[in-house]
Amino acid sequence: MMNYGDVAVNATVRFTFTTQAATGAAVAPSSAFEAADIRLYKGSSATDRSSQAGWTMTSPFDSITGLHHIEMDLSDNTDAGFYAAGNEYTVVLCPDETVDGLAVVAVIGMFSIENRTAVVADAILNRDLATGTDSGSTTVRTVRQALRFLRNRFAIVAGTITVYKEDDATTSWTGAVGTTAGDPVTSIDPAGP
Repeated sequence: MMNYGDVAVNATVRFTFTTQAATGAAVAPSSAFEAADIRLYKGSSATDRSSQAGWTMTSPFDSITGLHHIEMDLSDNTDAGFYAAGNEYTVVLCPDETVDGLAVVAVIGMFSIENRTAVVADAILNRDLATGTDSGSTTVRTVRQALRFLRNRFAIVAGTITVYKEDDATTSWTGAVGTTAGDPVTSIDPAGP
């Protein structure tokens, strides 16, 4: 089973899969697979998509015995709302044909629609900097340290900038501030490496 990753809304998802005999050799099904041999499940629902509209099955694929290909056009809205961002999908082969004389059921792939990247990005962008592990060093350059300058209290006194942690009292990092007479700050050189 292959995970085809996170795809965009209205994308076309392509699955290529194989069928083998009990010996492991490539074998064709008793007759060519068709789109109706595929079931697509959304999330943990036990109800598959009721329509195969927008799906194309090629069996065999490239005239190769045991190789099959299906394309799913996620812009087809025949089952209104079935394809939606933020969801996971499982593709199952459940044919009326047999393979090597046996009935088969196989998960042939999984994918999500704009789910994984959004979750990761949201987790990073919405993270409270006051939580999690801090290096504790005023000289280690981390993303957390860089963001503090944008959001937390800082002060410039006698040519030194002090950027504070989320409590606006504890020093996160310091740096030398460069200026020219009568001009605003021209540089900041953080302490440490």
